Amino acid sequence: SAVHLGRQFTPDGHVRATRAMTVTAMTTVMADARATINGRPSWHIAGGRLNGYWLAESASAFKPGSIQRLELPAGPSIDISAGTHTGYRYSAQGGVIGSRTVHYATARTVSVTAWKIVNGRPHFLVGSGALNGTWLPESSATRLRV
Repeated sequence: SAVHLGRQFTPDGHVRATRAMTVTAMTTVMADARATINGRPSWHIAGGRLNGYWLAESASAFKPGSIQRLELPAGPSIDISAGTHTGYRYSAQGGVIGSRTVHYATARTVSVTAWKIVNGRPHFLVGSGALNGTWLPESSATRLRV
């Protein structure tokens, strides 16, 4: 089971009220808006126990599929730490339709061409190397080079 905490905010961004909701299985709720509040993407819930509250987006509270895609035309790169990494290909609904796993004995730098959130988790679209053409989840093992 998981506990999700909804928040209501004052106009200046302070938390005015909270409400918890415990779920024991994957649950679907209606959301009517998405906004970044105090630096965190959040969904405004429109029904059920959290009606009128904002729920922070996370890997356990997300809209299935991809949202907020950004093309990166300048061709930045990311540093990938040594270790095993898996890049994914996703359907429009967020289902995995393919993957590629590689093991790097040493750190690597690869180009990236886009960034997006898939199923609540940020990803880079790798543009070079063994993971070319796959979406690599952003993590402590990846670092954007600017």
